[in-house]
Amino acid sequence: MENGRAINSIPLLLPKVPQQSGGEEYGVFILYYMFLFAMNAPKSFSRTSYPYFRKYDVGESEKKWLMKDISQKWKYHKYALRRKILKQSKKIVQINPPEHLHISAGMWKEAVKIWTSEHWVRRNEVNHKNKGVQKIFHCAGTQTFADIRKAELQESGQDIDRSELFIVTHTRKDGIPINNECAVAILALLRQWHLNMIYILKCLVKTILVVYEV
Repeated sequence: MENGRAINSIPLLLPKVPQQSGGEEYGVFILYYMFLFAMNAPKSFSRTSYPYFRKYDVGESEKKWLMKDISQKWKYHKYALRRKILKQSKKIVQINPPEHLHISAGMWKEAVKIWTSEHWVRRNEVNHKNKGVQKIFHCAGTQTFADIRKAELQESGQDIDRSELFIVTHTRKDGIPINNECAVAILALLRQWHLNMIYILKCLVKTILVVYEV
């Protein structure tokens, strides 16, 4: 009963497993369900108490995407653990994570070995330094630039170029640029676009004059 109440009290992001016709669960979403279930399980939850999950055969094309997606989520999970419980100093490095965090001691030790290596530390310092001097930020959020271009194409029926994409991704919903640096860059792009339009119109007028001998 206690385990049953624990299962029902877990705040899953997916309220239920998506269904196919006939009540068959989608195989891909089963893995998401299991991942969310494991991440939200209480510390007292026993690994032997997991509910029964159906097994499905995954095609080669789906398998490639699925394994890549799972690998990415596992990487983010390890990074979350690194931020949460990895404590290092000149003498001591914590290499034994709690059991409820769903990572074996061997895998954790290997991850700690990489994170404390000279190459990793040096690259991390360079990234922090570069981020500290960065002035122009985008507001695309979790969307990729390719997704934004596709959405703009579906909405307007016309593909946008790189300058237009820059303006879209560096302007808030209220039409205001993110910061002064973005505003200056957007203004420069608009001026260049205006000059290009004037040049195109002049060329068009010359062509009309020549063709129609006006």
